[in-house]
Amino acid sequence: MAFLTDIQLRPLASGGMPGSKTLGFALGQGQAPLEVVVWEPATQPAVIAMRTAWKDRHGGRAAPVLLVAIYGNRAAICGPSGENPPVLTNVELSQAERLCITALEEPDRHSALRFLRPALEAIDSPMAGVRNEGLLSTHEIGVWLKERRDLTEAKAKSATALTKTGQQLVMSLGFEVSPLPGPASVLISQSQKLALAVFLDRGESPDTANQRFSNFSPVTYALTKADQENLPYVIIANGPALRIYPTNPGVGVGRRGRTETFLELHLDLLKEDHIPLLWYLFSADALGADGTFEKLLSDSKDYATSLGERLRERVYQDAIPQLATTLVAAQDLKSPTQQDLDSTYHMALTLLFRILFIAYGEDKDLLPYRTNDLYRARSFKQKAREMVRIREEGTEFDTNSFDHWDDAVRLFEAVNGGGREL
Repeated sequence: MAFLTDIQLRPLASGGMPGSKTLGFALGQGQAPLEVVVWEPATQPAVIAMRTAWKDRHGGRAAPVLLVAIYGNRAAICGPSGENPPVLTNVELSQAERLCITALEEPDRHSALRFLRPALEAIDSPMAGVRNEGLLSTHEIGVWLKERRDLTEAKAKSATALTKTGQQLVMSLGFEVSPLPGPASVLISQSQKLALAVFLDRGESPDTANQRFSNFSPVTYALTKADQENLPYVIIANGPALRIYPTNPGVGVGRRGRTETFLELHLDLLKEDHIPLLWYLFSADALGADGTFEKLLSDSKDYATSLGERLRERVYQDAIPQLATTLVAAQDLKSPTQQDLDSTYHMALTLLFRILFIAYGEDKDLLPYRTNDLYRARSFKQKAREMVRIREEGTEFDTNSFDHWDDAVRLFEAVNGGGREL
C-alpha cells in the first residue's frame, strides 16, 4: 500500500488492531514528538476498535499519536489527543497522506496539535480545504467541477504544485515573481502584471498585525500595495494554504469588506475532486484576460442574484403563509381580528428569522455544530435532514408530539442566553 512512501517508517514491535497488518510509525519534530502510526486492516475498522488501539499506543504519554488505518483507497484516522479522540472514517487516502506529512513537518508537537485539531474538523466537511468567504458561490464551484471538460488536464497541472509552498508553489502555477521593496512581490505572466503576492513565514497569520508588515496585518498591507501597483488581486501564500482577495470594493457575492472577502485553498485537505480548483482559481491562466477565475466569479454573481429572487419568493409565497396559518390554528382563533392577523404575521416573521439566524450560525461555525456532538444532534441542520427523511418515507407526524418544536425552543433559548420564549 503506497502511503508515506517518502518517509522511512519505523518498525512497530507490538500492538495494533486485531486482523490488521502493522506498517510502522513515523516521528515528528522536537521533544515527545507526534507519532503517526500506520496500520492496514482488511476492511474499514470500527470506531471502538480505532479508539482502543489508539489508547493502547498512546498510553497516557505526552506525545500525541495520530493513528491511520488504510483500507483500499480510503483511510480512518484517530487522534491526536484527548480522553475520547475523534475518529474520522472514509477519508481519501491522498488527503490523509498530505495531512500526515504536514503534521510531521511541524517544528514540535505543540505546532502539530495546533495544525491537526482544526484540520481534522475541516477534513470531514464536503468542501474540505476550501474556505470561501463571500467571494464565490459555493454552489457554482460544485457545478463548475461537474461540468468542466478539462478537469483531467487541470488536475494534472494542479498536482504538480500540490506539495510545494511559498514562491515555489506560485511559480509552479505559471507566474514569475518580481520582488518589490518590502515584503511583497508582483506576479507576472507573459509580461503582464496580474497580482500582488505576500509570502508568510511560519507562525505569521494573514489577519494579525505584524512588525514585518509595518505593524499592519499582511492582508491590509498587501491590499494597500496592490492599490499602489494598480493590481486587481492579492495572493497570500501561507505554507500549504493560498488565499486570493480581489482589490476592487464590492467584488464577491457576500458584499463584505475587502479584508473579509477571499477564497482560501488548504492544499493538505483538498479532496481529489477539488484539486483542479488550484489551477482554475490561482494559476496565471486563471487570472489572465478571460481566465477561469473571472468566469467563475461571473457565474457566481448570476447565481447569487437568482438565488436572492428565489429566496424572496419562497419566504413570502411559501414559508410565511404556512407558518402564519399554523400559528392561527395553534391559537385556536375562530374568527381572527385584524389585530390577531397582524400579531400572527409578526410571530411568523420572528420564527422564520430565528431559524435562519441559527442556521447561519451553524454554517459559519458561530455555533458549535462541528465541535459538540450534543449540539449537533439537536441542531437545525440535523432537524432539516430528519424532516427530509420523514417526508421521503411518507411518515405522518403525531399530532400529540411536540419533540421537534421543544428542541427548537431550547435552541432559541440557548442562543438567546435564556431570554424570553417565542
